[in-house]
Amino acid sequence: MTNYLYSALSRKSIETFIDDQLNRGDKISQSLVNAIEASTISVIIFSEGYASSRWCLDELLKILECKREYVQIVIPVFYRVDPSDVRNQTGTFGDSFSKLEERFKENSKKLQSWRNALKEAASLSGFHSHNIRQLNLPESELTEEIVNHILKRLAELFPHNNDRLVGVESRVVAIESLLSAAPLLAIWGIGGIGKTTIARATFDKISSDFEGSCFLENVREESQRLGGLACLRQKLLSNLFRDESMIPDIDLHFKRLSRRKVLVVFDDVTCFNQIESFIGSLECRHAFKQNHPDVGYEELSSKVIQHAQGVPLALKVLGCFLFGWEKKVWESAINKLKQILHPKIHDVLKLSYDDLDVNEKGIFLDVACFFKSDDVYPVMKFLDASGFHLEIGISVLADKSLIDVNPYDRITMHDLLQELGREIVRQESINPGNQSRLWHHEDMYEILTNNTGTKSIEGICLDMSKANEIRLNPNTFVKMHKLRFLKFYNSINGDNRCKVSYLQESPGFAEVRFLHRHGYPLKSLPSNINQKKLVVIEMPHSNIQQFWDGTRQ
Repeated sequence: MTNYLYSALSRKSIETFIDDQLNRGDKISQSLVNAIEASTISVIIFSEGYASSRWCLDELLKILECKREYVQIVIPVFYRVDPSDVRNQTGTFGDSFSKLEERFKENSKKLQSWRNALKEAASLSGFHSHNIRQLNLPESELTEEIVNHILKRLAELFPHNNDRLVGVESRVVAIESLLSAAPLLAIWGIGGIGKTTIARATFDKISSDFEGSCFLENVREESQRLGGLACLRQKLLSNLFRDESMIPDIDLHFKRLSRRKVLVVFDDVTCFNQIESFIGSLECRHAFKQNHPDVGYEELSSKVIQHAQGVPLALKVLGCFLFGWEKKVWESAINKLKQILHPKIHDVLKLSYDDLDVNEKGIFLDVACFFKSDDVYPVMKFLDASGFHLEIGISVLADKSLIDVNPYDRITMHDLLQELGREIVRQESINPGNQSRLWHHEDMYEILTNNTGTKSIEGICLDMSKANEIRLNPNTFVKMHKLRFLKFYNSINGDNRCKVSYLQESPGFAEVRFLHRHGYPLKSLPSNINQKKLVVIEMPHSNIQQFWDGTRQ
């Protein structure tokens, strides 16, 4: 019974501890105590031999202690024993307890504590296998009944929040209806309209109804990375089979899946090839931190929703921006929105950007122009070396939903927010040479070859796979006194050609903190790069043998 119940709970993605996984001894171990204390629900399975085990009875004492102190839910299951026999230690259950009494007859205090615990637990509402047998039903029905009850209790304790934005629930209901009629469903539309929000809300609501489930995020982005499809495949199989060491034999495992009911969501898919190669034929609220506005804010909320144009991301960012502020701040924000004749989503999102201080704006623009989806640790080094107040700045941006760090320690940002940041930089000047950050290959060709850059430039990020051959003007970097970031890279795997001539001696390198140079042709770097200020250096597929005197790769 215990093993069947454990398996059934695991299939419903309920994290479950079973005491036979933990180290046994004369007394219950600290590992078991920790597991009990960390649990929301404890299920006690009383059987005929239960009362003969000191281990089980001490475990029962701990569970009831957690029930009293932490309001832990306790569910007794009477498996082929009568609750009255457990309560009074009679019948075959009592015979087992009598054997234990012989061993502990000199410890009357301990025996009494066990009796009291058995009486208390047996008086709780639970499940009785006798009821199932009376109906001539298989014992699997008892397991299913217990699992459904646990799911219901968990849902009451932890209702799905799903960032409850206006209108999401009705769309979730519509998606559920469509899924009941077809095993494969696609949600299609322009970026930022809420596809991911609706898909995640639906997944969170119904995933427990399946034997396995997986929500694969950022499929487009990950599939473009070297080895990205393999990582997605491994994550998919590991989630569906709940086995981190799963061997990625996709054909073998999908044969196994053909006998299981599973739910898989592929998020941000731009073409079917991104999933076809590894799935085969598999079919498959922020402003008030509650589900309704505070009293007196109803009309203001309606106006904000209207100007957000129904885009969940805009609602989320505006909600985080306005959370905790008094009415006059709301009214000011709405007045700004009204001044926009034809409000675009960028204008809506820009309200949160305008509320940032100079330090926070700098971090946001660097991420938008250079670091979306990059590893967070070298980025943090660079931002810190650039003089930004990093811990506060990153925290503020995350609280405002402007950036995030995913479970793989990569800085993430919604496409619309990245576009917002880059548009802000473009508006600095009609001339790219007077903009603070450069990333477009066509803009940089003119600047790098004809020396039209200025002291405004702080960062350059050039994808050489998109550019023609660039021969640097000897004075290209002379005017760039503020240059902190310099990256020449190839986005096409296997393309190691260097399309930019070598870096010449230039005073423009004195402030560089981050240097990435794909396929650098020379054996050493220009001597005028300031070693004390450079904190990140990346030279893939280069001929570098020595950076500076006494420093070798």
